[in-house]
Amino acid sequence: MDDFQRRKKKQMPCEDAPHPFAQHEYNDRTKDNTGLRDAFPFHNSPSPATEGSTNVKSSPYSTTFLRKMKCGIRRDFEGVKSVTERENEGKIVVEFSDGNIIAISRFIESNRKILIDFEKHKKKKMECEHASIRRSRKRKSADAVKMVSWRQEGDSIIFQYDNGKTERQSVFSYKGPLTKTRIPSLTKFERKKEAYRKKTPDNMWKPPCSTHALLQEEYAHDPWKVVAICMLLNRTSGEQVKEAIPEFFKLCPDPETCVQVPVDQIIEEITRLGFQYTRACNLKLFSLQYMEDTWTYITELHGVGRYAADAYAIFFTGRWKDVIPMDHKLIPYWTSLHKAGY
Repeated sequence: MDDFQRRKKKQMPCEDAPHPFAQHEYNDRTKDNTGLRDAFPFHNSPSPATEGSTNVKSSPYSTTFLRKMKCGIRRDFEGVKSVTERENEGKIVVEFSDGNIIAISRFIESNRKILIDFEKHKKKKMECEHASIRRSRKRKSADAVKMVSWRQEGDSIIFQYDNGKTERQSVFSYKGPLTKTRIPSLTKFERKKEAYRKKTPDNMWKPPCSTHALLQEEYAHDPWKVVAICMLLNRTSGEQVKEAIPEFFKLCPDPETCVQVPVDQIIEEITRLGFQYTRACNLKLFSLQYMEDTWTYITELHGVGRYAADAYAIFFTGRWKDVIPMDHKLIPYWTSLHKAGY
């Protein structure tokens, strides 16, 4: 037997010899294993008899597996259903997807870290799910049918879509686009419509009252308030705005006051509507431009979109026949004007 074979045989462990990593495992186990028997109920040993812990089963896993599982919980929480803390029992209960439940001591710092890490993992997982939902919605909106044009011919409204589909509705039974589509913003040409021009002193149009009880009807004598209501109604419900309007108009009864009032007070009044910072800044900038009185079309002012511009045309300029509203609240009022023959 040459020296190479002798050295090779010397390095190979016999069957009874411990595994090369056995000493390393033992050292790890003894170094940071305080309370391990209290932390995990081992195989063939019953669970700690504590009051209210009847649902905690004895673990069928070995000590080595439990130690590796304990590290794996912190890493990716794969197969972990929940991690809850029982302060009165001094336990942290880990429930797995396969039905196994393990109780570990909450007085060990590494075990408490499992609970903290699981909460972070659950929050991150929820954020990923929400991001996935937002991406799917964005894809659906991108794949949705796009409206190419819409016009009024006599007593009919005609919609045309990019897939070649044509939709026709009567002005007396108009309900908005029946095909699910995204309403396009006002174009540069549409912003210069006569319907959106500033109301002149000789314009005596007064919108009639209706049974639809729109918020704009109550303030139809003040263009600034009607446009402000439309800006507050964006991306929120009418009930919320109805509750917030009295206090807001008490704080800002006119555009001059809205410009002078600190933005923090406006934010405090409209917080319940959401997007309060953006809304408050838009209202102050809109009021400032409205006061300058150098504008010709209402669409030139900051924050005025299709909804607010259509409301201005319907309630103030009286050229409601020149617009086709897309908002689900303005449509019934607009059709009632057609039925009444104004």
